[in-house]
Amino acid sequence: MQEKEWQKLNLPKTSTYIEVPIAFTGKMRNGQPSIFEGLRLSCQIILAIIHTMNKAFKGSARLTYDYFVDKFGMSRETVSKAFKELTERGIIERVKQSHYKIIAAYNKKNFVEIDTYMFRYEWNVGGKMKRLTYSRLLTLAFLKRGNENPKTGGVFISSQARIGKAIKLPRTTAGDSIREIIAA
Repeated sequence: MQEKEWQKLNLPKTSTYIEVPIAFTGKMRNGQPSIFEGLRLSCQIILAIIHTMNKAFKGSARLTYDYFVDKFGMSRETVSKAFKELTERGIIERVKQSHYKIIAAYNKKNFVEIDTYMFRYEWNVGGKMKRLTYSRLLTLAFLKRGNENPKTGGVFISSQARIGKAIKLPRTTAGDSIREIIAA
């Protein structure tokens, strides 16, 4: 997608971005099982927020349940279960009241940026207005990152298998994501 085509989406310029490390989505490159494998969507979003906020504040940032309810439309119960699962699995640690840090090892350099507005934006897919799923948003963010890469001259051509492998999704899921993004 060229820059002019991307601008046609009329997305707001004032929203915030979160960094989603690819490691949060599943398997590691060497084939070993990752501690992040099998995490629910809510857990992956919370990890991405913790990663982004801690990077921005250079330490543990304060995160409240209301932040996740407002930005991502999660319920308080979902956020509570996700925090509980992440602490029980030994992925995050509570530093002090409402301050968390990620203690599990992961690659902080390989990530995609997703605009938080995209989690609530409704696309016209086949005549129906609906939100894109998390896997679709990851694929869209990955394609956008490839489009903005100056090494490729803004042209990103790849197969669904390569895209799926890059963002740790099955080939068929990547293909379905691409088709839905094109339809939207």
